[in-house]
Amino acid sequence: GLLGPLKYEMAILLPKELEDRYHMVIVSFLVLGTFSLLLLVVFLFFGPEILRYLEAERLAGYEAWLVLGIFLTGMLQVVRYILILHKKFGDLARNRIYQMGVQHGVSIGWGWFSPSFLGLFAGYIVGVAVPVYLVLRRRLFHFRGFTWEKAKQLLYEYRKFPTFNTAAVFLNNFSLQLPVFMFAKFYDETIVAMYAIANQALVMPTITLIGTAVQQVYYQAASEAFQEHPRKLMGIYRQTLKKLSLVGLVPIGGVILLAPLLAGLIFGKEWSEAGVYMQILSLGIYFRLINSPIASALSIINRQEAGLVLIILSLALRFGAMYVFSDTPEQMLWALSISTALFYGFYNYSVYYYIRSAIRAHERGEGDERN
Repeated sequence: GLLGPLKYEMAILLPKELEDRYHMVIVSFLVLGTFSLLLLVVFLFFGPEILRYLEAERLAGYEAWLVLGIFLTGMLQVVRYILILHKKFGDLARNRIYQMGVQHGVSIGWGWFSPSFLGLFAGYIVGVAVPVYLVLRRRLFHFRGFTWEKAKQLLYEYRKFPTFNTAAVFLNNFSLQLPVFMFAKFYDETIVAMYAIANQALVMPTITLIGTAVQQVYYQAASEAFQEHPRKLMGIYRQTLKKLSLVGLVPIGGVILLAPLLAGLIFGKEWSEAGVYMQILSLGIYFRLINSPIASALSIINRQEAGLVLIILSLALRFGAMYVFSDTPEQMLWALSISTALFYGFYNYSVYYYIRSAIRAHERGEGDERN
């Protein structure tokens, strides 16, 4: 679902003219609709083979629900960028609360009266459909002035989003899940579960809450700044980097000091080792938190191909480090954490480098115009 609009929704904020931004909203919906229809056709003809290949035969008969869920998830991505476009960040936060509340409410209610696998689908779909409807009914964009010529022009102008951004999102998700596969290869289920608990306990308060909230504000402000002058983007980049570096010390410092004690109290004594895992992983999570919002600058300055190369580097670095240092779980954790920190540090420098390049290119263009 996150790939349904082929990441065109990220381009909604980038055009200078409001009408062009509304065009990108419509383009995102059209791409999502086309993608969903093609996926439905594929499932109609090859559904059993696909589910068998994915070892998900129990989903047979639910193909239409799957496609509907993918379509609505893509819709949710687009409408949330509409809220970001209009700087309605409070509404965006409430939108997420509505999604979780409705989703869990429907799933629990369905399970209470008629326990079935369908209840999970219904909960997810209704949970996504409600926040989508709440945004669409406010009519924050319009179709007036829409032309196919302008739509095709914008599709071509932002063609890097369905190619480089979509591939980068897919590979980044795989990169983040790679440690689970690596631990499963070398160790038993207890170690895998310990890592999963530690990682989730770290990611939730840092990346999910702090990083996501900052990313939405940063992307909107950085897009506007770049339209005025790349130097303004550099200012926002530095300011965000400084604030996140300081804010991130609070949760990470708490983890380093208290994680083993809290893990034992919350998860039980048998899982107290997860606190030690959290301490080791906190270094990498800290650098990931700092990098998570500012990474979108590469999309703003149209250097998505650099982002894709960096993600591929991340995969290679993590895999190599964890494979070489796999004698003990702790050694593998340190390899993961240090390689993650090094990668995001290099990613951060790369963002700085490309913003500097954009500034120089812009100033050369201004000099040519004056001459």
